[in-house]
Amino acid sequence: AGELSPLIKGRPSLEKFKNGCETLENFIPQIQGPARKRPGTRFVAEVKDSADATRLLPFEYSTTQAYGLEFGDLYVRFYLDGGVVESSPGVPYEVVSPYTSAQVAALEYAQSADVVYITHPEHPPYKLARVSALSWTLTAVVFAWPPFNDENTGAITLTASGLTGSITLTASASLFVAGDVGSYFKISEVSASKYNQWTTGVAHTSGDIVYYLGNIYQAGTTASAGTRPPIHTTGAESDGAVTWTFLHDGAGYAQVTAFTTNVLVSATVIKRLPTTSATTRWSEGAWSNRRGHPHAVTFYEDRLWFAGSTSKPQTLWASVSGDYENHKYGTNDDDALNYTINTQDMNTIEWLAPTKVLAIGTANGEFTLSATQISDPVTPTNVKITPQTTFGSATDVRPLRVGSVILFLQRAARKLREYAYQFDTDSFVAPNMTVLAEHVTDSGVVDLAYQQEPNQIVWAPRTDGVLAGMTYERTEDVVGWHRHPIGIVESVITLPHWDGDQDV
Repeated sequence: AGELSPLIKGRPSLEKFKNGCETLENFIPQIQGPARKRPGTRFVAEVKDSADATRLLPFEYSTTQAYGLEFGDLYVRFYLDGGVVESSPGVPYEVVSPYTSAQVAALEYAQSADVVYITHPEHPPYKLARVSALSWTLTAVVFAWPPFNDENTGAITLTASGLTGSITLTASASLFVAGDVGSYFKISEVSASKYNQWTTGVAHTSGDIVYYLGNIYQAGTTASAGTRPPIHTTGAESDGAVTWTFLHDGAGYAQVTAFTTNVLVSATVIKRLPTTSATTRWSEGAWSNRRGHPHAVTFYEDRLWFAGSTSKPQTLWASVSGDYENHKYGTNDDDALNYTINTQDMNTIEWLAPTKVLAIGTANGEFTLSATQISDPVTPTNVKITPQTTFGSATDVRPLRVGSVILFLQRAARKLREYAYQFDTDSFVAPNMTVLAEHVTDSGVVDLAYQQEPNQIVWAPRTDGVLAGMTYERTEDVVGWHRHPIGIVESVITLPHWDGDQDV
C-alpha cells in the first residue's frame, strides 16, 4: 500500500493499514507484496541552458525507435537509445522552435506515426515530423481548410478587391484589429441563386459559369454540354463536349497579411473567393492571435480533435475523418465538425483523452463525447456530450491513459483521480488515488508519466522537485505511493528501452 498518510494512524482497522509504511523513500512497492530498493539513475547530458525551464516530451514510433524530445527556449533537442542525437561529434542536433521556456509547460501533443501535432494557446498548431534521426521539421500546420466561426449574422459587409492573389478586404464598419494579421476570413455565396445548373445538351459559350452539386465551374470551350456532369474539385475535366474548370464550391478564404485600419486590411487569397461584391456572408477564422489558439489536442475515431481556445474555451473542433488537416464543415458523416459544451459553469477545456468515448477534462468538471449510440461513430449530426463528474482538472498537466482508465490531476494539482466507467450506474466515476497518502502530493504535481515495465508506476514530479511515484495495478487493488528525492525533477517521460525488455 506504499507510504500512508499520518492522518490514518488512528485507523488500524483500515484494510490497507497493515500493508503500508510510515515512510517509503527510495523503495518501490511491488505488486506481489514486498518493497524493493529502487534502481539508480544515469546522467545522459545537461540541457542546453539549465537556467531555463525545460520540458521533455516522448516520441515513440516503435519500441525500437523512441526519442526523448527536449523542448527549451526556442529549440528542440533529441535523445535516442540513452544518448544525445548529435549533428557532429559533441554538437547536439536541434531544430528551431517557436516556444519560449515560459511556454513549454503548456504544450499539448498528439502523435500519428512520424508526426506529432503540438498545441499552445499562444501559437497556431504546429507539427513535428521525423524524416530520420538527423532530419526533423517543426512547422505550423497548413490546413487544407481551417476551422471558421459561424457565419456573420449582422449588417457589416465585407468586400474583396479580387478573387485571387493579393487583395484588400474592406468592411462597412469597424471590424479589424492589428491582432488579425495571420487570421483567416471566409466569404460565401448562394450559388444556386446566381448560376444555372449544369444540364446535358445545353449550349454553352466559353466563359459560361454553371453550378453542379454545389460546385462552380467555368466553360473552357464553346459547345453543348455532354453527358458526364462535372464532379471534379480541382483543375479542368471534360463532360464529353465542354471542358469545365473548377472555380470554387461556393466559398473561399483569404489570410490577413497586414493591418491598415479597423475597416481595411491586406490579405492573400488561399482558396479562390466566390465574389467581389459587398456581402454579409462572411466568417472569421476560429483561431488567430486575436481570438487565441487551441490548447488541447488528441486523435479520436480517425479525426484530429482540438479544443479550448481563449475566445472559445468550451469548444471542440474535429477534422474531416481521415484528413487531419482539413476542417471543412458539412453534413456528411465524414465532414469536419465543431461542438460547444453548454453548461451553467465556465468549463474551460484542459485536456482530451480517447477511450471508448472521448473523455474531456475541464476546469470545473469532466465530460464524455460520443455518438447517441456509443457503438455508432461521431458525425456532424450525431454528437452527444454528457457531464460525468465535477472535480475539475489542473491546467498544463496531460492526463495518462492506463488500460481502460484515464488518470488526471484535480484542479489544484494535488489529487490524482482515476476516471473510469462504472457499469452499475452507467456513468463515469473519478475516485481519489491519493486519499490514503495525500501528504505525498500535497505540494502539487507538475507532470505525469506511466512506466509499464518492469514495474507499473505512475511517476509524478512535484513542485518542490521531489519525484513521487505510485505503483498501480487496479485489478490487484494495488495503489502504493513512494518518494524519491534524487534531486530537482522538473519533467519526466518514459520510453521503451532500446533492448525492448523494460521502460526507462
